Amino acid sequence: MALDFDGVDDQVDHGDIAGIDSGSALSVAYWLFYDTLATADNHIGKTQAGVNFSFISGSNAATNTTWDLQIPAGTITAVEGMFETGVWHHYGFTYDGAVATTQKIQAYRDGVLISTASYAAHTTSMPDTGANGVIVAGNGGDASRAFPDAKIANVKLWTAALTAAEITQETHSHRPVRTADLRLWAPYESRTADPTDYSGAGNHGTITGALVTDGPPVGGGFPVQVIP
Repeated sequence: MALDFDGVDDQVDHGDIAGIDSGSALSVAYWLFYDTLATADNHIGKTQAGVNFSFISGSNAATNTTWDLQIPAGTITAVEGMFETGVWHHYGFTYDGAVATTQKIQAYRDGVLISTASYAAHTTSMPDTGANGVIVAGNGGDASRAFPDAKIANVKLWTAALTAAEITQETHSHRPVRTADLRLWAPYESRTADPTDYSGAGNHGTITGALVTDGPPVGGGFPVQVIP
């Protein structure tokens, strides 16, 4: 299943996830389906305007040319056609503060590395932003980055930098293949309750507005059943 966001004020708040503040590594993975493209939209992040971290399509998203990934800030260039409407794609992003500046952030689509960060200000660790929650599809405190009319499914987050092989494995698996350092696994599969975090870390979500809908196809490793 998936959550369908209206492009106005829908979001999911998973609360303050331990290990992100001042952490030196992070990975997120999720399925994304655009009904409409936006010029800037927040996919997942922590605190206002992504001061801690934020994975968002940048100012040229409608022309499929850039990503703005903030840890705490930076831009990478993506391949043409990275974003499109009417199709499910799996996205993965990794951050490793220990590696060279030009390799700290890497972006994957459907298990394939598409770009790496080249922003000189990328730090060796993320800032401490206190009790601010990890928000899926919210605007991160920046009204210009409201999430558009789109769907997100099967969100996973680790306080570790996954390898390219691990990201590819996650693309083909509904359940997390890597369980070490897993801090969030939210399939968004219940129609009657706020999202459950099945990682064991207890980072359950609170939905504002978003509705459960059909998710990626079975061929993408995603189940079709609805949990009542």
